Amino acid sequence: MEINKLYNEDCMITLKSMDDNSVDLIIADPPYYKIVKEDWDNNWKDEKEYINWCLAWTEECYRVLKEGGQLCVWGAIGKNKEHPFLKYLFYVERDTKFTFVNWITMRNFRCFGNSKHFPFARQECLIFSKGQHKTYNKQYSDFEGTNRLGDPKLINNVWTDCKDVALFNKKDSHPTEKPELAEERIVLSLSNENDLVYIPFAGSDSDISPCIAHNRKWIASEKSKQYCDVIENRLTEKTKLN
Repeated sequence: MEINKLYNEDCMITLKSMDDNSVDLIIADPPYYKIVKEDWDNNWKDEKEYINWCLAWTEECYRVLKEGGQLCVWGAIGKNKEHPFLKYLFYVERDTKFTFVNWITMRNFRCFGNSKHFPFARQECLIFSKGQHKTYNKQYSDFEGTNRLGDPKLINNVWTDCKDVALFNKKDSHPTEKPELAEERIVLSLSNENDLVYIPFAGSDSDISPCIAHNRKWIASEKSKQYCDVIENRLTEKTKLN
């Protein structure tokens, strides 16, 4: 399979074309299920069908990951009565060979909800590994001040400094695009130079650019031709700037 390439297809097609034990890191930002009104977030008849779909591509991710490779899965606890992300975690731990590594909570600067109760202002990222994880490069930030020695603090698993993409009014952004800072942090923390990163739900590109900027090889999948065009245009513009 050709690397450093965006494939305009379902991620399961791409995954099934990939070799066993070939990928170092996977960053997955799938539909959350009934969180937004877009068709791609409401394609399943019920929660069970959605979770089974998630488990299908998760199993393929396990196959293509190298021993010690890691899978990051974005999601949300949700404001509806269903909580598929919590159930997804349960089923991955119970029914797959993945090992749970960590749970990141990222603060949203935009809130969802109304005055009837606390508004929702968070997203989650689960991290699993194939066997014992092999890579963790510590990251530091002075966003919340410095330590007692005056040095930036070690970044923990609660991220409060990754501003929503919508706050920057990025043209043609996918409605659930992740902050590039968050994706860059994952790439730097959980992979090394020349590692291969797979991105099964590329959206409008917040994962590919950090891979390019930090000398990671990459493969990405995106079903929507519209967003594939957005990604190609963005990467072309960044190439011109560099």
